[in-house]
Amino acid sequence: MTCTSWIARLNSRAEPAPARVEAVQRLALECRGDAAWRAFWRIAVEEDDDPDVRCAVVEAMSQWGHPEACALLTRAFRSRKVRATALAALREMAPATGDLEARLLADIAAFEKGELHFGLIVFPDRYGADPRVLALLRAALSHPDHCVREQAVSSLCHLGEAESALLAASDVSGRVRGALCNELIWRPLPAGDEVLQQLSDDPEPFVAEAARIALRQLAREEKPTHPRPPWRDLLGEISRIRLSDPEVSARASDDVLRAGWLGGSGATEDEIREAEERIGAKLPPSYRGFLGQANGFYEISPFVSRLFQATEIDWFRSLNPEWIEAYQPRDGDDVSPEDHLRDPLDSVMFRSSYLSSCLQISEDGDGAVVLLNPEVMTPEGEWEAWFFANWLPGAARYRSFRAYVESELEGAYALSALPSPEGA
Repeated sequence: MTCTSWIARLNSRAEPAPARVEAVQRLALECRGDAAWRAFWRIAVEEDDDPDVRCAVVEAMSQWGHPEACALLTRAFRSRKVRATALAALREMAPATGDLEARLLADIAAFEKGELHFGLIVFPDRYGADPRVLALLRAALSHPDHCVREQAVSSLCHLGEAESALLAASDVSGRVRGALCNELIWRPLPAGDEVLQQLSDDPEPFVAEAARIALRQLAREEKPTHPRPPWRDLLGEISRIRLSDPEVSARASDDVLRAGWLGGSGATEDEIREAEERIGAKLPPSYRGFLGQANGFYEISPFVSRLFQATEIDWFRSLNPEWIEAYQPRDGDDVSPEDHLRDPLDSVMFRSSYLSSCLQISEDGDGAVVLLNPEVMTPEGEWEAWFFANWLPGAARYRSFRAYVESELEGAYALSALPSPEGA
């Protein structure tokens, strides 16, 4: 078979996993070109692909000697199996030798002199788990600059050293504590749950919220997979939980209390199409499904008082241009599209220039708003959903609007005394 044929076999999910693994091995031995590397990268980052195929790809990439290998292996893989394979590969690749070692020593010296422009964040992607990198990062947890400590936390977790990063739970800076919460979502460890429980009562609201998001995500990861409930059932359960809060029920109308429903009547297909024509874009499937069941929704969380009706949605740049201006990157200093995708729930590492492309779908009370980002789209047409707040160090991001709402349901359970039904 030709290299092109092996790539085609690897890319075809209709092929059995052993055949695709064989394609990985053949490509790694016989076809080490850009086309094969791009195919490997694409398979490695597709979270819904077969874990055995992805593990084979990760192992092959680590043995390739490609300069981007470490950047791939430090990614926040959702699959525990792939994550463990990547971390093991990083250990196998260390230490740096030859020209790479010389570059590492030069970068360490530049950092210690304060001359390394990008700080610590370059070390995991360039040099992986080299022992000298790990020693530098552990020492940086005590650095006087909170930005350096924040980078040390993230970098240690990227390299599978989350245990060392737990020291940041008592850091004086909320940004550092928040960074730890964001990292523990994708780099879990037994002691991490206790730390996150502690930080869920942090005096800084954005730290507490980041800890709660992490706890909800980790709880979801450990649950068995259940069929996803229809929109009406999901929103009905959120209504039930939120209306059990005396403050929420006190603000609700008599009609809402009688119905036990915080949403509006569903929008018609014509109303949804009119909204799409007005904004000039086709809405993502899960958000369209939501509008069809609840054309607007109140009190979905303590921070979002109302999700818009179809007639109210509009581009964030039109509704809040001053907010976008405040977050515009200066001198081109913005997170790259690749880094934005690398850690989906790292609220700090988000591409702020995407704000001007986002669709606003909620009121912006309490400095928080829900946005949909068409710049990041799944093969199914889902847009990335953002919970964006001026008191968060960035944006809490979700794969889709549906994923955001499911997270809010888990948050509602966490804040209430009501039990969560199995599979919710």
